[in-house]
Amino acid sequence: MRQRRARTLPDYCRKTVKAENFSSILEKRINGAPADLHVLLLLTTTVIPGTVGRPQKDPRGNDIIDERADFGTPEHDNRVHTELTELTNRDIARLIGADYFNGSVLPCDNETAPGQWMVYCSGRLLQTVMAVKLYPDSKTFVDQPMKVNQTGELIMDHFERRFPVPIEEISKKDVAEFVDEFFDKEGNELDVCNLPDWKPITEKLTQIQDDHYQAFAQRLHFIWIQLCRQMKPEVKEDPSRFSLIYVPHQFILPGGRFREFYYWDAYWIVKGLIASELYSTARMMILNFAHIIETYGFVPNGGRVYYLRRSQPPFFAPMVYEYYLATQDVQLVIDMIPVIEKEYVFWSQRRSVNITLESQDLNETVHMFQYHTEAETPRPESFREDVLSAEHFTTKSRKRQFFKDIGSAAESGWDFSSRWFEDHKNLSTIETTNIVPVDLNAKGWYDYNLRTGAHNTDFFPSNAAPLFAQCYDPLNSQLAVDVYNQMEASGAFGMSGGIPTSMHKETQQQWDYPNGWSPLNHMIIEGLRKSINPTLQQKAFVLAEKWLETNMQTFNVSNAMWEKYNVQEPQGKLATGGEYEVQNFKHRKSHFF
Repeated sequence: MRQRRARTLPDYCRKTVKAENFSSILEKRINGAPADLHVLLLLTTTVIPGTVGRPQKDPRGNDIIDERADFGTPEHDNRVHTELTELTNRDIARLIGADYFNGSVLPCDNETAPGQWMVYCSGRLLQTVMAVKLYPDSKTFVDQPMKVNQTGELIMDHFERRFPVPIEEISKKDVAEFVDEFFDKEGNELDVCNLPDWKPITEKLTQIQDDHYQAFAQRLHFIWIQLCRQMKPEVKEDPSRFSLIYVPHQFILPGGRFREFYYWDAYWIVKGLIASELYSTARMMILNFAHIIETYGFVPNGGRVYYLRRSQPPFFAPMVYEYYLATQDVQLVIDMIPVIEKEYVFWSQRRSVNITLESQDLNETVHMFQYHTEAETPRPESFREDVLSAEHFTTKSRKRQFFKDIGSAAESGWDFSSRWFEDHKNLSTIETTNIVPVDLNAKGWYDYNLRTGAHNTDFFPSNAAPLFAQCYDPLNSQLAVDVYNQMEASGAFGMSGGIPTSMHKETQQQWDYPNGWSPLNHMIIEGLRKSINPTLQQKAFVLAEKWLETNMQTFNVSNAMWEKYNVQEPQGKLATGGEYEVQNFKHRKSHFF
């Protein structure tokens, strides 16, 4: 736990909600949105990346057939600076083969992943695969299971004996042969499953009055049956062969390159399942996360061992809350309270900072939370990209800090955004671990910078997160109006397709302008809807219509739901930026529902 000093902090978020107030809190929720939009919005927020509408390639990047709709070509791997193109392949191999592991905190290690860490979180094999760029996506290799009767130690022993030379002298062909010999294809550790509670027609969907929306919702409802997965028995019986983290119940995948559960995505998946009346499946999702918290003390970023040093925004308690609202299952709430408390201990002990507030009439220390992973090495799933992005740093300590800030931004879910950059433009200035995402201004909620002692008053959808969480005095309706007016003045609500992730236009990062993301649009819409101000509730309705139209029109063209959209475009256009091709996120339909 760290100790820092700050200046001011308003009172309205310093609240403790006691368990006996749970029912009264539930009764205060406002359900004023029209049913059509409320159900559809959840569906669009939960749909997942598969293959429809994406260029079809084999895992090593060879074209099979291109079925891309005419949205233009998304930028790929735009983090690697143009000057790196002057480096030869041998130069890049030397960079990637440098010593990043000795003395550094690893993404997973002998304690957290004793049989796998030397393959998936460290070592020359990982570096060599990344150096030769065996796959276009770094994540592909670290998702591949080891073959039957193989162990991490055996594979590393074989690798060292076969390649006793510097990494830059190892050919891509030889690496490909080695990987094919010792590893299975990514994704084959999961079985497709049937949803026990799915039915083709649900009461909620039939209540949608608009014919176009109802037809859209019905098509999205059928996507659920494509997304059910369960672990094969060998993942439980022989876990050291897999980077996949075992969970006992079936679950819903995000899709695309994301072949495992993810944390904050799951909140909207659960809400979408509830909107589709898939209550049993939603319950199994919650029980899986409870199992993970009981095992590790927290929920990792996603269901892979290389995520075991970072989490994501903690939405487990809200998942339980949403499920209770829909089912009145009091026993599940009782069972989950100790699990929620256990996760809170993790955030309190491992993701917090004490800030001393200083002003003329106040001298107080408050306990605040941060995104602050301990890992100091390149992220395995983006190893090559992280190394090349850190190429210009000259000291090992500076590279370690960069990798920590990169990982912490990934923990936030916003990877990457000007929100975390010192200059609000360049990834090289990232300082996530200096940011406390907290309100330090009575007119809005702004991230606080521990280095500068100032808050960032630029527009980000996170400014409205306390509206979504109702972290304010409900009698102070003017506060919600002030927050809305500040966001309106930024121009963020003037886009034809939805709400952008920021108004910073220079970064080309995926969590910046002009990209709009389903979770953030949903949080702002719901935050305004939950206010007691009729004007703000109407604004929520207008914003919801914009977002639903963007989703529906794009779906009609591409037959797919996507993770992000260019909200400048009235007809819906795929967004750009990021470390991977834009993903067809089938689970984003949940926001629509």
